[in-house]
Order: sequence, then C-alpha cells, then structure tokens
Amino acid sequence: MEKNGWSLKDYLRIGFNGFPKGGLCGIDVTYRCNLKCAHCYFRAQGYEDELSLRFFKSNVVFTNGTQSLPQWHDCKFVISVPGTKRFYQEITGAGGSTYERVKENANRSDLNVIVSYCITRSNIDAIDEFIDEWKRDTSIKGIFFEFYTPVKGRGDNLWVDWKERDIILDKLLSKKLPCTLGPDADCTRCGCILPVFACILSHKRYLVTSFAEGALGKFKEHLFNRHHSNKKEVRYENTTHPA
Repeated sequence: MEKNGWSLKDYLRIGFNGFPKGGLCGIDVTYRCNLKCAHCYFRAQGYEDELSLRFFKSNVVFTNGTQSLPQWHDCKFVISVPGTKRFYQEITGAGGSTYERVKENANRSDLNVIVSYCITRSNIDAIDEFIDEWKRDTSIKGIFFEFYTPVKGRGDNLWVDWKERDIILDKLLSKKLPCTLGPDADCTRCGCILPVFACILSHKRYLVTSFAEGALGKFKEHLFNRHHSNKKEVRYENTTHPA
C-alpha cells in the first residue's frame, strides 16, 4: 500500500491551527468478524453493508488480531483482547488456539501495537493477571482500558456501575510507574511543575494563553527598561551642564 505520510507543512498547520473541524473520524470498514464478543456494539446493530478500505495520513486500525497484521509502519494497530485465555474464550466464543494466535500476532516489535481491554462485569477479575501476562510475554506498546457501553434494552448484565468503576480506576492508577519523586509521593497533592507544563503543551488554549502572557510580560519589561533608561539620560544631561 502506498504511504501517505505527514509533511512538515501538515505538522505546522496542525500545530498552529489545531485539527480541522471533522478532521477525526472512525470508520467500521467491515461487519464480517469471526468472533462473537458479548459486549460488541457493532454486532448488536445488525449491519450488513461494506465500506471500501480507506487510508489517511494518520491511521489507527482496530482489529481482533486473529489474522496476521500487515506491514503498515505508518499506522497504529489496536487489538481487542477482553481478558486472559479463560475469560477470552467465554466472552468471544473462540476456542482452540485462537487466544495464542492473537497473542502471537500482537507480539510484533516491528509494528506499533496496542491492546484494548473492554472492562465488563464478566472480566473484572482478570485485569491484574492480564496485565502481568501481556507485559511479560509480548512487546506490545501498551494497554488501554475502556468500560463497556450497553445497547438500549440489552447488556445490563455486563455493565459496571459507577461505584465499581471508581474502584477499578484506582487499581489501574496504582499500577502506573511512579515519577522521579518515587513511589511514596502523595500524587493527590502534587506540586510538581512538570504536569503543569505537560498540560500547557497538550492543550492549545493554554499554550496560546501562556505564550501571549509571556510575550506581553516581555513587552512591558522592555517598555519599563526603556522608560527608566531615558530618565537616566535626562538626569545625566542636566547634571553635566552648568546653570
């Protein structure tokens, strides 16, 4: 497939103007999936139409990972794996060596592969073991977690309520690597400047505001210095000329 990468002009345009309205989209290319995940929103809709394959400058491909990944180095692959082997087989309906095949396809150090874990009531207990297993056995770039969204009229048995979500989120946050302050730092009362800088750099509104405030401050400093410099010159002239 022909590469359609980013140019310097693209980066500058996005950097100064942000993403254009409607510049981000998600496309379900096909409804034909060989798994039957209980939490799948797309399968619940009953779609039967196909879209042609589209390729943009920045691409994220979501897949179940049962097929070998193509050699597309200019995109990210997200593979859905809802649990360790026992949970995976119960949720997807896939038996045999499917789980091992997905794991092998995801273990591609030459590609940018991330695993997606949809948290439902049926796989809550597998989270810790799943993280340890995939961190130990694969070279994936990371795992992102999402909570199951039910379809109206069905799926309530898989939904995780708000109180339980808070407990799960606390558990996931506790597994994050500590910063340079060490694992005993009280992050709930963080006073480090680095998160502030990170927030500024990742939010255009804060970045522009910070830049404007800095530029205005420098301009005021320049005017102040210039004003006082002129006053010194006037006083110097008055003291060197006799009355």
